[in-house]
Amino acid sequence: MRLRMALLATALTLGAIVTPVVTTTPAAAGPALGVQAQCPTGSYSVAQPPYHTYWHIGIMLNGVRYWHTVDQNGNYVASSITGCSSTGTQLWSAGLPVSATSGDRCDPATSSNRYQYVGEYRHAVVSGPFIYFVYYRYWHVRRLHLANGYLVWLYDHSELARC
Repeated sequence: MRLRMALLATALTLGAIVTPVVTTTPAAAGPALGVQAQCPTGSYSVAQPPYHTYWHIGIMLNGVRYWHTVDQNGNYVASSITGCSSTGTQLWSAGLPVSATSGDRCDPATSSNRYQYVGEYRHAVVSGPFIYFVYYRYWHVRRLHLANGYLVWLYDHSELARC
């Protein structure tokens, strides 16, 4: 038992060192988004029930911020996105459900002009004597738009992969 706990502690410590949390589709906002403002500059915790921690995954140039929410035990609760103005005012927010569990969205190397990799959050899961990691990878999807004779990339939607 001590060996298992020591291995878990070592794996979690190494995981925190090796894979840092990287910083950056509208639907109805729900209670999973919390009562706190979703436009702060970094991760934060709420010290009142339900005691959630909101990990800031990243932000894109158009002000879309990506959030990963865990409970007080570190269990996954929800993912969300928020549209913020340049002054930090929340314009909209939405839950972000898992849309893929394999394929291109599980590989950050597939990032392109259309599918931009934002970042990931990694959960360590203990299953008997084994420890494995579940990755939540966040994607910012754009589309080409013709404006005044120029093609420009505009935000289209967001995607979340659990790998």
